[in-house]
Amino acid sequence: MFIAYAVVGGLLALVLTASAAFTLQRNDQIVASMRKVQVPDSWLPRLATLKAAGAIGLIAGLWVTPSVSPPPSA
Repeated sequence: MFIAYAVVGGLLALVLTASAAFTLQRNDQIVASMRKVQVPDSWLPRLATLKAAGAIGLIAGLWVTPSVSPPPSA
């Protein structure tokens, strides 16, 4: 199951990274789509940053495992 998560997470991180790059570059198709749904142009850098953070979070989730301590004995 971890392999499936790693593949899907990696692909999604790749897509998010590309989307963030296109948003930062103000790609014509991205800007047109954002204007169509009435997103102000001033929000584009923030949205790109959030997309990049999501990609980093997905990749970090592959390496960082939560440390869970065992329950205390009674």
